[in-house]
Amino acid sequence: MTTSTGTRTTPTRAQRLHRIRAVHEIHNLIGRHAFLNAAGHYDDLIDTFARHTPGVTVELADWGVYEGLDGARAALVGPLLEMARRNGEGMRAEYPELDIQDDRAGMLLESAFTTPVIQVAEDGGSARGVWMVMAAQTGFNPDAGRPEAGWAWVHYAVDFVHEEDGEDGAWRILRLRVVPRFRTAYGSSWVESSLRPQSPPPLTTTSDRPPTAPLNDYSVTRVSTYDPVPPEPYRTLDDLPPL
Repeated sequence: MTTSTGTRTTPTRAQRLHRIRAVHEIHNLIGRHAFLNAAGHYDDLIDTFARHTPGVTVELADWGVYEGLDGARAALVGPLLEMARRNGEGMRAEYPELDIQDDRAGMLLESAFTTPVIQVAEDGGSARGVWMVMAAQTGFNPDAGRPEAGWAWVHYAVDFVHEEDGEDGAWRILRLRVVPRFRTAYGSSWVESSLRPQSPPPLTTTSDRPPTAPLNDYSVTRVSTYDPVPPEPYRTLDDLPPL
């Protein structure tokens, strides 16, 4: 470890075990986040975010940066509920004989987090992780008049903090950024989809501030950038570069 004066120190056994355990717990937290999303437990997604640490932010694609727990709810829960509402409306109109009760009937949002790079701070109080995420999605397409399957690929960049809740504390999300790579219908390639205009996101509120970076999604005319950058060793949360 490195002290505030730059002196190298040897971490204790307890500190090393805490950092090893942190990686395991962060994997579980991200996995729980994905399962809640898949099951439609959208409100419970907010429980994965920091409760006692200021600075919670969510940035999805080029929608802008949403701040605080209310902002996280607006960025994550609001669009998902709006997607479900539109899905239910379309399904009931197209299939009145099915007596659909739940707006999520026919929807699918399955995400597989892969290729993790997780770095825990030397002081054990924070961590940063990046993932590649492939997703299978289904929702009602009003243009097609039926549910439509699709693929999506995104990169996740997440900052975590360890909050002192209970005997052992808990890891929670402080900052979340999602970088889209491509989205396409099941029967189309991402090359074809990149040449067509994408439908606007189902936003119900505006962001608190503009996005921090331009889109990095696939295009036949664009070179992909190194975004997000996998984390390197660091000392404390304050030493982290922008997500």
